[in-house]
Amino acid sequence: MILSAFCLFLTGQKLDQADYKFRHLNSSHGLSNNQISSIHKDRFGFVWFGTVSGLNRYDGHSFKTYKNIPGDSTTIPFNNVQRIFEDHRGSLWILSQDNQLTIFNPYKDVFCSDYDLLTREDHIPSDYISSLVIDSGSNLWVSTNQYGVFRVDAQTDEIERFHELRGNKNDISSDLVTDIVADTDSTVLIVNAQGGVERLDIETGNVVSSYESRILSDVPVGDYYSVFVDQSGNLWIYSEQSDLGLFYLDVSNGRELHFSVNDTRYNLASNIVTGILQDEKGHIWVSTDHGGLQIIDKSDFSVINVRTTEGASNSLSQNSITSLMRDNSGTIWIGTYKEGVNYYHPDLFQFKLFSHNPFSGGGLPANDIDCFAEDNKGNLYIGTNGNG
Repeated sequence: MILSAFCLFLTGQKLDQADYKFRHLNSSHGLSNNQISSIHKDRFGFVWFGTVSGLNRYDGHSFKTYKNIPGDSTTIPFNNVQRIFEDHRGSLWILSQDNQLTIFNPYKDVFCSDYDLLTREDHIPSDYISSLVIDSGSNLWVSTNQYGVFRVDAQTDEIERFHELRGNKNDISSDLVTDIVADTDSTVLIVNAQGGVERLDIETGNVVSSYESRILSDVPVGDYYSVFVDQSGNLWIYSEQSDLGLFYLDVSNGRELHFSVNDTRYNLASNIVTGILQDEKGHIWVSTDHGGLQIIDKSDFSVINVRTTEGASNSLSQNSITSLMRDNSGTIWIGTYKEGVNYYHPDLFQFKLFSHNPFSGGGLPANDIDCFAEDNKGNLYIGTNGNG
């Protein structure tokens, strides 16, 4: 028996792609389609996946699929699901690729279009909805890219609209609001089609502060921007519909960074950003189209590119990522364009796996292991069956 000189040195290493391992869900597990468009975890603990062929509810073990049944008005009216939001009542707002809206009642397990918030006299218009968020007071905020922003009071269900023509000097600057997110205990944050970001007081709807990126101001036309607020209160702005890269703004000192494929220091593998989140270590995860994941260490803004590795069963399943979500357990869910769902948690894999991969070097020469030996320096030698 010849022992291979495959040694394990237990020394500190810089974080790299190998530190990120994923498990997968796809049509073989019951997913209705492997092309994922959106992901949402509801208050009951179900994870929802929007696909081009049905809405899927996952309970951690199996899927329940919702599809349109012609002639049955209680079923979802379309199968191409684009976005999923949840309101203050627990109802899901489901948007199609062509901007149709339906409401799912989780208590009755049915869909409807005559939801009271959309049909009464002071209703929220069902077209042009860009996002929903619930603030710290449990009020619902709905942003639209035509009509400004609507707030639904959690106690009274009163709807109030905030728009640019109210005649108040503290009004929002544009009714073309493309995203809204929860911010501090007293504010929500919106971004408009020009890339301007404004903080709104949740009680009055007044703008209490605003930010305009110097870098974004050079973009010649408006876009469908999204915004993310990190744990330090700093802003990350991107567009899923354009190859603009990722813009960072430190609100405390005005520092701006532009992450893109053309920047060697702040590099992205793709300029089309499809999602962003922050993990428990404070790292920023950026999902891209055809570029996999970029993970940014905020201490020095270094970037790690996590991509699919051929032959590795626990690697990212595809580099074209369509959606990204971190749930309340710390699990990160990743939707892909053609290869289903990936999910990550630091505790998913308790042991580091060393194996043979015929498509990459640096691993074991074979997976048939017969024996181990340790030398006086602490190096571990692994003997294989016929491969050294």
